[in-house]
Amino acid sequence: MVSYSESKWRRFFWRLPKFLQDTAASLYGWHLDSKIFNGYYRKTYKFLEESQWHSADKLRDYQGRQLISFLRYAVKNVPYYRDYFARQSLTVEDIRTVDDLKLFPLLDKETVRFNADRLIAEPYRKRTSQVVNVHTSGTTGKGLHLKLSKEAFQREYAFRYLHLSWAGIKPNMKMAFFAGHPVTPPERLSPPFWAEDKINKRIYFSSQHITNATLPIYIDKLKEFKPELIRGYPSSVYLIGVGILEHGAKGVSPKAVFTNSETLLGYQREVIERAFSCKVFDWYGNTEQVANIVECERGNRHVKAEHSFVEFLKQDGMPAKPGELAEMVCTGFGNYAMPLIRYRVGDMAVLSDRGCSCGRNDLIVDKIVGRVEDIVVTPDGRHVGRLDHLFKDMLNVKEAQIVQEMIEELKIRIVKRKGFNDKDLQLLEKEARLRLGNSIRFQFEFVDHLEREPSGKLRFVISRIPRDAQVIF
Repeated sequence: MVSYSESKWRRFFWRLPKFLQDTAASLYGWHLDSKIFNGYYRKTYKFLEESQWHSADKLRDYQGRQLISFLRYAVKNVPYYRDYFARQSLTVEDIRTVDDLKLFPLLDKETVRFNADRLIAEPYRKRTSQVVNVHTSGTTGKGLHLKLSKEAFQREYAFRYLHLSWAGIKPNMKMAFFAGHPVTPPERLSPPFWAEDKINKRIYFSSQHITNATLPIYIDKLKEFKPELIRGYPSSVYLIGVGILEHGAKGVSPKAVFTNSETLLGYQREVIERAFSCKVFDWYGNTEQVANIVECERGNRHVKAEHSFVEFLKQDGMPAKPGELAEMVCTGFGNYAMPLIRYRVGDMAVLSDRGCSCGRNDLIVDKIVGRVEDIVVTPDGRHVGRLDHLFKDMLNVKEAQIVQEMIEELKIRIVKRKGFNDKDLQLLEKEARLRLGNSIRFQFEFVDHLEREPSGKLRFVISRIPRDAQVIF
């Protein structure tokens, strides 16, 4: 659909009659599928169907060969890396093993922003027909403009549809999306809050218009559409789930729900699975295509070795052990148009030392904690993530958001349910104190709804503490 960056086309789309909006959605679906389901997608998907069952040694061997080839290509063809190696008196011949990845510098988003042109590989500079332009939404308001090779674009969707297949989902099934699709003007108060691709059996819902008043409208449309898959932001799908449970609605029974783009919180998963009577599969990835961590049918998160090479590092740059909080530093070896090597995605995770009974032999991540910037810092020196546990037993809290603008104080915004009372507030403060101690003040703010970002995402924790105060290890 139209993106948030294309204001001209967005306004044009909003002015169209509903049947023309649906026609546009169908054309969008047809155009997208024509770019996805071609030769490289089919080749990659066929490989992944087999490789997902490979032994750990075979996966590591494949990953190592792909990584070394990718690193050598980058030094030969990407000005940014070629110049860096020259300054360090290094050559391509110095790249011999996976450990030589350490010869490359860490890469952050600001560096990519200011060196975007020098990060484009020379073979793709004039091959514009072989490049797909994409951009990140930018949770801090600063998105990135990137280039993907057509092969990388198709390859990424092969990984996505492999993941969907773990729940029995096929490309031709009916799908409902709750993500960053600006299908309706923000000021709109009446339906429709969606656009429907009737040819490809997909419906795109606005994540920005879900309120107490509109929930029945969304649910009725879902009952009419009968999706086999629901996919979208956890916070948006969760609100629909709340509405289904509160109104006793029946008739929305997808085979699975797939969540992405936000950290899936424990209380959200519980409500979604109860409301839709199916399993939630969480997906972690990014527009930069530098990581792919996906939840299987047994509930474990698999780090896909065929997709990329993810380092889990402590603050001192040393590899983290299982159970230790680590920053993810990622090298996606699929995009030869704009290689991003040792890229700091800004997210943290905790590795596991166990395998998975599903039979796949990937590394397992116990949990993805969220963004580095979304850690709460207390005056007595604590650095705390995954605060969704505060609300696990808070049945009278519909939604919540934590905002920190100073180390001494934490603002907790709450969307109440009807039964919320002083006992709930006391319990919430008690749970917060257990995790954050007595050195920090709490300010509770009750609101009718929580503001989404322009992309439609909801950030559970917003920290405006300077980064140098967020030393987290």
